[in-house]
Amino acid sequence: MTALSAGEGGCTVGLDIGGTKVLGVLLDDAATVRASVRVPSRPGTEGVVGAAAEVVGQLCHTAGIAPAELAGVGAGVPGLVAPLTGEVSHAVNLGISEQPVALALLLADRLGGVPVTVENDLNVAAVGAARVLGLRGDLAFLSLGTGVAAGLLLGGELRRGHRGGAGEIGHIPHDPAGPRCPCGQRGCLELYASGAALGAAWPSRTGRPAAVEVFEAAAAGDPAAVRVRDAFAGAVAAAVRLLVLTCDVEHVVLGGGVAEVGVPLLAAVAQQSRRQASGSPFLDSLRIADRVQLVPDGVPVAPIGAALAVRDRVAANGHRRVPTPS
Repeated sequence: MTALSAGEGGCTVGLDIGGTKVLGVLLDDAATVRASVRVPSRPGTEGVVGAAAEVVGQLCHTAGIAPAELAGVGAGVPGLVAPLTGEVSHAVNLGISEQPVALALLLADRLGGVPVTVENDLNVAAVGAARVLGLRGDLAFLSLGTGVAAGLLLGGELRRGHRGGAGEIGHIPHDPAGPRCPCGQRGCLELYASGAALGAAWPSRTGRPAAVEVFEAAAAGDPAAVRVRDAFAGAVAAAVRLLVLTCDVEHVVLGGGVAEVGVPLLAAVAQQSRRQASGSPFLDSLRIADRVQLVPDGVPVAPIGAALAVRDRVAANGHRRVPTPS
């Protein structure tokens, strides 16, 4: 690969830092993905910083540039993030839960002062989905993974909320008489609409993802699979309805591990949305089912969004490098 333009206005790296993997992409100065790298996650502050720096180094090597030449690095992480400082807290999947960690400063130091921004992973996924799909208007990225939560892009800006909790709809009770959620409430939505919930309702029988198995079995007419699929799709439709009724988003993009099921998931959620609206002229008038779409298969929207976010931050603030400790 030929060397890319770098430095101010040049290349940026986006990272999706999760509990099992760190996925990174390098965008050139035209915001085109030129390389991607995936490495296993390592828990704890030092593990997270080290794995992130490793991905940045591999991407830069592939592109023929030095990390210090990057215009910036953006990272999306699970947990609560203070976007101005890049401090991360309650990122249990990363082994960061006791005290807030200044992840942006630590990673910038490791990379020689490159500007680093850190955002919630679903926020950057919302930015990436909007760009990849070419969507304008208010958007929610609804992740159906281990839990359920949404990133919100409203009026062209991320909506983080007062304490970074905007979009945490997985902890709105879906059935107040339901089982206790780890958050302390009962019947939370993520106990019904998450990949973990689907796996509990339909344990994998072949080693493949439970979501794939249950949707295939339902399509083949298995009555038990049909019941599990419809209950799951109904809970996801309820999550979509919450996002539309609270924010009136024009687009709800389904992502996360369950979204890999593809069109059958979209069809099931749309069917349940229409069923839920059938007795309400008000809900029917909102055309909720028509607002839902899937994240493109195999497109890393979260790291793309992270790279775009740091590009926008650098453009707004000027290309200022982070001073490293003497």
